[in-house]
Amino acid sequence: TTSITIGNFKGGVGKTTTCVTFSYLLNKAHRKTLLIDFDPQGNASEIIEKTFPVFKQKNSKSLTDGIKNLDLSESIAHVTDYLDLMPSDWSLSLLPD
Repeated sequence: TTSITIGNFKGGVGKTTTCVTFSYLLNKAHRKTLLIDFDPQGNASEIIEKTFPVFKQKNSKSLTDGIKNLDLSESIAHVTDYLDLMPSDWSLSLLPD
């Protein structure tokens, strides 16, 4: 198992674009991938929903739900045979530090 983290405190440097593109390419290469959207804006989650129209995140639980319930596995949404998403939304910004 390989883990890749892309992060930076500065906004607008391409983190979301890099993560979504990399996840998309790994999916096309049939590599099992879990994309964790850790941004309250949820842009990566929205891009995945638009890229894979059969996937609808509205029925899935968010990363915040998994954190609150101490069970992150409930937040994993199946997108394709090779791509899963742990979607984020604005509620992530409401969690205490």
